Amino acid sequence: AAAARAVEESSPSKTPERTRWTTREASTDVPARCVASHPLHPILLAGAAAGTAVLWRFDDDGDEDGGRAGEVAIPRAKDGSPVTEVAWSPGTGAGFAIGGWNGDLCAFRSDGDLGKPTSHWTPRYKDSRVEALTYLSPMTIAAVGKNLCATEYDDAVGASVMLWDTLCASRPAGAFSPHDGGATAVTTLAGWDAGCGAGPWPLVATAGRNGDVAAHDLRLLGGSADGARSVLWRSCGRSGGDGHSAKVTALASVSSRGGSRGLLVSGCKDGDVRVWRGDTGDHVQRVHGAHERHTFVAPRGGGQNMVYVGVSDIVALEDAGVLTCGGDGTVKLFRLTNEAFGLAGEGGA
Repeated sequence: AAAARAVEESSPSKTPERTRWTTREASTDVPARCVASHPLHPILLAGAAAGTAVLWRFDDDGDEDGGRAGEVAIPRAKDGSPVTEVAWSPGTGAGFAIGGWNGDLCAFRSDGDLGKPTSHWTPRYKDSRVEALTYLSPMTIAAVGKNLCATEYDDAVGASVMLWDTLCASRPAGAFSPHDGGATAVTTLAGWDAGCGAGPWPLVATAGRNGDVAAHDLRLLGGSADGARSVLWRSCGRSGGDGHSAKVTALASVSSRGGSRGLLVSGCKDGDVRVWRGDTGDHVQRVHGAHERHTFVAPRGGGQNMVYVGVSDIVALEDAGVLTCGGDGTVKLFRLTNEAFGLAGEGGA
């Protein structure tokens, strides 16, 4: 990474003006762990193994060496554990959130003081971690992982799914543990009319370490620590059925063309990609070995020596399909049709 310098940015709702962002010298050895793009502006947010989130801006005013406009390091508010997930708020991208290997969650305003989070959650469990997060609304975040917070029914074991209202950051808005061994992926369910006039909210999908995938209606939470009442459907994991045989590493929801039935696409550590009906959970298609699994020496931090990577991420494309990437170094485009899940193209990463 290059040495950091100040970046000019403006609030999407105001006339562009100069905003001063605090910068610091960047390390020459800080591997990125996750990346998210701003919904409106040419800005990338990258979570680093050194416990920081780095903002990169790419536009016509950028530097000649690849269009890089600068780098801003945002210190995480605890102990320098790796940042494991980052996300921008929906719509204008007025804020963003980062989650860490130690279970911390931090929310920031894009046009505010980036030296201090506007909201901060610190779990009380020692072995907590955030594996994935997504915005449910501009102020509400769903985070999944391990031991994120206590549930209403059993505080001896921490919840693996936490709903966090950043305007009331001192306590979770909801918590449950739908997957044995912890939850590993989360996304909203698109393209399904929930009957509440609020788009995909409050419907979400989560996945677990044992390969199972579940859809939830968050309006039905309550009654038990595992949130069983909220489960609309669940795929089987390693125990059989059409579920994945390994840890699910990515989820993406795709709206169907001209209809209310969306599709849910999941990828796992062994490299398989599967497609599910969002409303019923019916298994639609499987791409065996979409990405060949590779073994890597783990980057600094995170408490692991070796990492096995099959499918690493899935990105939904509007009315087109999904992009997937994996440990084999390839990015693949899959087009979703009414009949099947067809491979449209492939390119090296």
